[in-house]
Amino acid sequence: TIHFFSTDYEMLTEKVLGISMRHMVYHDSTTLGYTGRYNLLKAIDIRVSKDKAKGTLFELKGAGCRLLAGWLKGKKESWNDFFERVFEYDGNFTRIDLAINDHYGYLDIPTLAKKIERNEFRSTFRIGDVYQSKDFSNQGSHGTTLYFGSRKSLMHFCFYQKDHEQRRKRGI
Repeated sequence: TIHFFSTDYEMLTEKVLGISMRHMVYHDSTTLGYTGRYNLLKAIDIRVSKDKAKGTLFELKGAGCRLLAGWLKGKKESWNDFFERVFEYDGNFTRIDLAINDHYGYLDIPTLAKKIERNEFRSTFRIGDVYQSKDFSNQGSHGTTLYFGSRKSLMHFCFYQKDHEQRRKRGI
């Protein structure tokens, strides 16, 4: 999520993201106090307002970040180039989610959850949560999720079993 105090959303979209407004679909939306929203493939939202205090808000979901990564690669640019453009136009990152896909199983989330329950770990975070979701109809696991730090704080970490989430989404 990136906030700009500028209300010139068309210029920001074209200069910062490098995407023409003609590719965006408009929706009447007053979410978060904005007067409208432009969307690209349900992956990138541009929330707009005439109020300078509200400005313009970019929201890139996971698919939006992957789309932007491909777009940057096609233009022979890096994430660094993108971040520099954000700062050039006085953008402020109000939220950054960093996803690390552990395809090799370095982090065994259920084992970590057991270690937390047995106090076999150290952390500078004072609070955390362990969620284990189950399907009561067939006793299957929907996965384990670990939170370190309060979700209301400026920084917190979430670890979860993405494969369980994807199986549920795809009905597998």
